[in-house]
Amino acid sequence: MLRILAVLLACMVLSAQFVSLANSQNGIHRLGHRWDVTVPGGWKGIWTRRDISGGISNIYDAAWHHPTHGSIRSELRIHIDVRDGLIIERWDINGPQAGRKCTYKGSLNYPRRTAGGTFGCAWAPGPYNWRATIWR
Repeated sequence: MLRILAVLLACMVLSAQFVSLANSQNGIHRLGHRWDVTVPGGWKGIWTRRDISGGISNIYDAAWHHPTHGSIRSELRIHIDVRDGLIIERWDINGPQAGRKCTYKGSLNYPRRTAGGTFGCAWAPGPYNWRATIWR
């Protein structure tokens, strides 16, 4: 329980630090408000942009669901470069891997409102494929 609280507190501190970075990043507005994400193994995620007063955030809250393994919540930070390359950092908030990190790499296809690439996690290095549909 203390470990989860420490992780949540650390995430809140980091969240505040990333707001100014998110406002200055090229293309952050192109990331949309919601991502519907699929990964191998039957997991589906809904990533929703966190509302932070004073600016557009690159922080998303994720709700993952699996038909037999239940639900997991995560926090993500999406970084985009000038060529629409993506690096996404994910930390699970609950579940067996709480506090551990996954890294997604890929690209944004803004005209089609999609993104995709590969990812790996501390407990499952991959690479595994992922894809997303982006909603404004």
